Amino acid sequence: MKKNRVFKLFLGVSCLVALLMLPFLIAAIKHKVDVDRSFNELSNALISKNYEQAYNMTGDSFRSTTESATFTSYFSDFEKKFGKLISIERINDNISKSGVSSNWIARIESDLHFEKNDIEVLFEYHLENDKWVIFGMKQL
Repeated sequence: MKKNRVFKLFLGVSCLVALLMLPFLIAAIKHKVDVDRSFNELSNALISKNYEQAYNMTGDSFRSTTESATFTSYFSDFEKKFGKLISIERINDNISKSGVSSNWIARIESDLHFEKNDIEVLFEYHLENDKWVIFGMKQL
């Protein structure tokens, strides 16, 4: 009898926790879909050498520190060294809510496959005005 009460209490607490987490889980799933779409658009722009379109996917803080010409040369220099960019493969991604500012952040580790070499790059996205934009990137 006592085991049955403990089980019911455990089940009730578990259901309560699940209900409290539901809005977070729904938001995380929606953000995952939106980040995937943004990353695919970026990948297509970079592969087609449409650097202006790719640069337009960056956020205000990125643009305040990086000019379009610098962004373009970053990728065109890779192509000069390693040949044509063939594909971009996602290795790992993580979407989370920042503890300090409660902002959503997505980090995507990816392999840029060139004709002669592969380069690992981390793209960081932030949610800015309800749109996922590139906040930063770095070669790993």
